[in-house]
Amino acid sequence: MLDPGSRINDKREFFKLDPADAYALLYSIAIIHGRTDKLTDGPGRKEYINETNTSSRANLPKMKWCLDNGLIKVGDRVFIKENEDEVATVIDDKKVNYNGEEMNYNTFGCKIMGWKTIQIYSFLITEGETKTLGQKRQEKMEELGL
Repeated sequence: MLDPGSRINDKREFFKLDPADAYALLYSIAIIHGRTDKLTDGPGRKEYINETNTSSRANLPKMKWCLDNGLIKVGDRVFIKENEDEVATVIDDKKVNYNGEEMNYNTFGCKIMGWKTIQIYSFLITEGETKTLGQKRQEKMEELGL
């Protein structure tokens, strides 16, 4: 991606970089820090989306859609990947019950992992299953041609 021989000026750290590659780099950093909500429609975004042919997280269906499509159900027992012993019960599309306390999905995930942020769809698994909600969502979207 970055070729030291492609410096615009030998005395500076500026490189010739395709806008789509620059956006991909910034997008990856935003994902790591849970800040994709701060990305804007800047140069390279359209090219990056077209090249990767993927939806941004902001455009993916949310929890209500997952409930409506049977990917997760009210009453399901769910856990965070690799933490099968810490189980919560789905209340609705916004909340779970964990140890008698109602909280949103992200709060549940962060509490289990000890993190400040979490991509809940990448970590939430229904008890008795192996796929994350994100994997199930992707499969359902492909099945429906979305």
